[in-house]
Order: sequence, then C-alpha cells, then structure tokens
Amino acid sequence: MFDRDHFIEDCITTVGEGEGAIGELVAAAVSDGSRVFAELGEPTHAGIQTLYRAPNLTIINFVWAPCMSLMPHDHHMFSVVGIYAGREDNVFWRRTAGGIEAYGAKSLSAGDITTLARDAIHSVLNPIARMSCAIHVYGGDFFAPP
Repeated sequence: MFDRDHFIEDCITTVGEGEGAIGELVAAAVSDGSRVFAELGEPTHAGIQTLYRAPNLTIINFVWAPCMSLMPHDHHMFSVVGIYAGREDNVFWRRTAGGIEAYGAKSLSAGDITTLARDAIHSVLNPIARMSCAIHVYGGDFFAPP
C-alpha cells in the first residue's frame, strides 16, 4: 500500500544505501497503481509534482502526456523510475568519440521499475495515446544537479 508521507520518510532514511535500496521502495510503491492514484490524485494534465526535495534526494510524480518524448539526457545522480499507470519507453545511450550512440532499450509498464546509474544517459517516450504516470526518485537535487 502506498502512503505518500511514509514513502517519503522511507526514502529519506534509505537514500544513503543507494539505488538498490531505493529501488525496493519504489517497486513496492508502484505495485498498486490504484493506491498511488488515491494518494496523489488522478492527473488532469501532464507535468511534474515535486513530492520532496533536498540536496541528497528528490522525489517527483511525473505525468507524461500522450506520445510525449524527451531527448537523450543524463542526471549526474542515480535515479529510480517506477511506473504506476501507462507505459514509458527508455532508450539507453553511451558516449563515443563522436557523441553518443544507442545501445539498449527498456519498456516499462505499470508496476515496473528501472534504475539508472549516476552516469546513465537515456531518452524517454510515452508511446501510448493516454497519460502515463511514474514516481521518480533521484539520489540528489534533481533541480540543481552537480
């Protein structure tokens, strides 16, 4: 069962253990999408809702618009993404002498998570014709990366 305040407190006490421990919390949180909706509300539009922000931890509720995409980017900190409604496709990129190249992909559906290392580069697509919703937890300040 997802409880917003309890989830935030668990992340605060666990962030020092790294992305594996945070991944367990996120997996449990998104295992019941209806409970997440009950706590965070049904989205009416795409956007981001900051649930918690500190120098060592940011928790965001992301709502992706239908067919929305983000170009390749990195976060300079680990992140864990958990989908509680819809779908998210990630393409993973690596640096080369000439720039970056794709080297893998992962589709996430409700209940799935993925963990991105500090140096990961990815692009994101919501490939469906309805909003997709995800909890993102970052091991740093998402809005002021190092």
